[in-house]
Amino acid sequence: MTYVDLRPDRVREVQVLVGDTWLVGDLEAYRHDGNGWSGFVRWSVGPGLTHLGWHPEERLRPVRTDALSPPQGPGVGGSSGGGRG
Repeated sequence: MTYVDLRPDRVREVQVLVGDTWLVGDLEAYRHDGNGWSGFVRWSVGPGLTHLGWHPEERLRPVRTDALSPPQGPGVGGSSGGGRG
C-alpha cells in the first residue's frame, strides 16, 4: 500500500460526493492499495460542522478553477494513484 500525507502547501481542494451533493473540501492525504485509491478529505457544511474521512476515488473529483476546462476524468489526477503534483 502507498500512503501519502500531503504537506500543508500541497493540500488540494477537491469535491467530495456526500449523499447526492458534491461539496468542496481539502484533500489532505491519499492512499493506493492496488485496487484503486482513496483520499482523506476535510469538508464542512458550517461552523462546528467539519467532517474528516477516507473517500473512494469515485466520490472525489478536482475543483475546476477554469469553467472552460474539460473535466479531468474520475478522481483527482486520474486513477493511477501515482504522484500528485
